[in-house]
Amino acid sequence: MGERLVDDEEVAGSIPAPPTWLIPLVGLFIGAVAGQSQKVWVTSKEGLITVLYPDQQRIVCQIKVGSPLHRAAFSPDGRYFVVADEGADRCLIVGARSGKILAHIPTGKSPGNVAVASDSSKAWVTCAGDAAVVEIDLIGLQPLSRIPVGSVPMIPAFSPHHRQLLIACQGSDSVFLVSDSHPPLSVPVGKAPYDVVISPDGNYAFVNCRGSDEVVAVRLPDGTLARRVGVGKRPWLLALARDKLISTNFDDGTVTILTLPDLKLIGTLPVGRQPRMPVLTPDGRLLFVLNAGSNDVTVIDLDKTLVIKTIPVGSRPHRGCVTKDGRWLIVGNQDEGTVSLVRLPEGKEKRRLFVEKGVMAVEGEP
Repeated sequence: MGERLVDDEEVAGSIPAPPTWLIPLVGLFIGAVAGQSQKVWVTSKEGLITVLYPDQQRIVCQIKVGSPLHRAAFSPDGRYFVVADEGADRCLIVGARSGKILAHIPTGKSPGNVAVASDSSKAWVTCAGDAAVVEIDLIGLQPLSRIPVGSVPMIPAFSPHHRQLLIACQGSDSVFLVSDSHPPLSVPVGKAPYDVVISPDGNYAFVNCRGSDEVVAVRLPDGTLARRVGVGKRPWLLALARDKLISTNFDDGTVTILTLPDLKLIGTLPVGRQPRMPVLTPDGRLLFVLNAGSNDVTVIDLDKTLVIKTIPVGSRPHRGCVTKDGRWLIVGNQDEGTVSLVRLPEGKEKRRLFVEKGVMAVEGEP
């Protein structure tokens, strides 16, 4: 069973008087009540969770965990920040309003990536060290099941249309489909699959295969292969923008843009060196590509399939997000342990804040 540490006081909508060390959090809550913009949460390999307000261009509080953290995700209802605690083989459930760690959930070896159900009832954490996915009950804050999957499970995605969890298993060259009603199904795709995204209509999952330089479409819910297309060298991550699928191609410094769902080529654009994460504006019209090798961000107009700007940021930009009001791009600079606050639409870095080295997740509250 997981260790539940404190009651989830945000359920009752009240916050008790804090000890002295929690005083900075009170400002966080007051700002939220006063109508401040969305907060952004950052995890690092140094074991630190940082909460910041882009509008105020400052860090509001930091939560010291003490072991290396990996990816994270918010529950869609905004109650919980679910963090893979890679160094301690566990998952942390943090109250998004209280800033307190509510539960430690044991997982397996090397928990890395997190997915949360669309109704906020469950979360899943992939464990690359023992080829499993751990299912977590977000109502009772406890583990539900441990599901064996393929070797080296990487990024999971949840399909609300069919209530399926899909996991790219890099070491097995396959994607696993997991549901409550059927045993896990292994679907061979290509070499070293890494990321999975679900089409808006829920009928397809798209998988990038880093070892075979392609994107594969898988029909849902049955898991049959629909089509595969070649993209650039070592496709790193995927993103969906309205009627388009985007692949960043790490080894050749390009982005491939494809139509949905048939994966016809719209265009291939040069960006910076070693592009990693694609980040979209809320309306899906602008794409920001984080280039780890050239320490900058390429801005692409997706309607025109055109590069319109390059924004210098910190050393080795790795993860990022755009706030839901579309006013800020937050870029996590992995090597120097900072985040760049880029004001939109002008695309200019306004400030750089230190959040500890090894930035692993940059997530805006829902």
